[in-house]
Amino acid sequence: MTIINKIKLNKKGVLVILIGFHCLTFITTLIWVNHPSFPRRVLGDVELYYDYSLNILNGALPYKDFPVEYPPLSLLTMLLPQLINFCKFFFGFVPNLRDYTKLFCLENTILSLIIAVTILKIELTYEKKTLYK
Repeated sequence: MTIINKIKLNKKGVLVILIGFHCLTFITTLIWVNHPSFPRRVLGDVELYYDYSLNILNGALPYKDFPVEYPPLSLLTMLLPQLINFCKFFFGFVPNLRDYTKLFCLENTILSLIIAVTILKIELTYEKKTLYK
């Protein structure tokens, strides 16, 4: 018996709950980041990702010009919000850490939702097959 059967929700109900939870998390984070009392130096790793992505956009090579403790493909997830942030520069906006944080939050929300939906589809595909008899 799967978790979905135990809580007696249909497939669409679980999907709605997943999407709703991710939207609520994203909105809560945006409210927190936009709040005037948001501390500037509380970001921790996000600030580090911001610096890494700025270095890459300025032409520095990771592992050669600046130390990076993450695997190479992880830099793509750090760079994508900065590319969107940097595109705003052409419309007269100055890219900053706060906007990068919002975009990074949106990216992580979308990616985690994709992962959750994929896991749900796997669960629903194999719900009739059991590992143990």
